[in-house]
Amino acid sequence: MIVNAVPRMLARYGRAMTLRRRIGTGTTFNEATADGYIRAFSPEEITGGVMEGDARVILDAEPLTSLAPPRKGDFIVIDNKTWSVLGAHARMVTDNVAAYDLWVRGG
Repeated sequence: MIVNAVPRMLARYGRAMTLRRRIGTGTTFNEATADGYIRAFSPEEITGGVMEGDARVILDAEPLTSLAPPRKGDFIVIDNKTWSVLGAHARMVTDNVAAYDLWVRGG
């Protein structure tokens, strides 16, 4: 099934990433680790609120059940660099969420 191919592809070509969500207003976070792939936006994609230096992350949905779906205000740690999640939406295969497509800034 195609929905099972997404985690295999991300495990093979991606890297481990940690999604973090702040608990209340403190310094404590809930975390979930999943495989993902990051790439810079192309010059043609830099429109609206997207800025140079922003990136797009495709993140495996299955390990994120406790924090799904990712949302604006979350953070993602990739190679010890923290990015802010500015937007997210689910990538569906039939009726299943296969991955999340994130717009991130920072790092």
